[in-house]
Amino acid sequence: MYDDFAPNNINLKAQYFPLKNLGVSVGFYTYPQLLNDFTTYHRINDEMFFGDIDRNFRQMRIHETGLMAGIVLPLNYRGLHCTLNLNGGVSSLSTFKDIVQQKQIYSNLRREINYSSIASPALFLFPEIELSLDCFKVGNTKIGIQAQSSWYTVSRSIDYNRTVYEWTNIAPKIERIESPNHHFEKFELDFGIYMTW
Repeated sequence: MYDDFAPNNINLKAQYFPLKNLGVSVGFYTYPQLLNDFTTYHRINDEMFFGDIDRNFRQMRIHETGLMAGIVLPLNYRGLHCTLNLNGGVSSLSTFKDIVQQKQIYSNLRREINYSSIASPALFLFPEIELSLDCFKVGNTKIGIQAQSSWYTVSRSIDYNRTVYEWTNIAPKIERIESPNHHFEKFELDFGIYMTW
């Protein structure tokens, strides 16, 4: 979470073990993604226009949100514990809108380009592994160290509607853009301590 205690990412799971060494899980997660300086395209390609009248650096936070399910394989040997989660599911990026305003060079012609993204669900894989070691035991209380790792992979596109106005908001040009899929992956590794009782 951030310094104001607003959640940065959320990963919630529920697990059920019908057998000692085999379980099932369901879960929900959301991760933030940053879009940076996305008006660069217009500054480079729209040669007859000032790419964007707004000269500020733009940054937007969108969220990757998904529902997942999978199997859980726990292995325990004395004070050493290992849990493997094989998850998969469906995710989508939160939709967003933005406006690019342009002025033609050596002319008063004004143009406004409105972008509105469309939800684009995609299938993902999300395996996780957790290793833990009991270091101390006092009565029924155990204290130990643990390491967790996860790998998230998905192929997704950002599809959107583009509306272009010239001079006025009358008779705009409207297009639906379907982007090709791009591979995205994220690897995480963290360490910590735990206490059970």
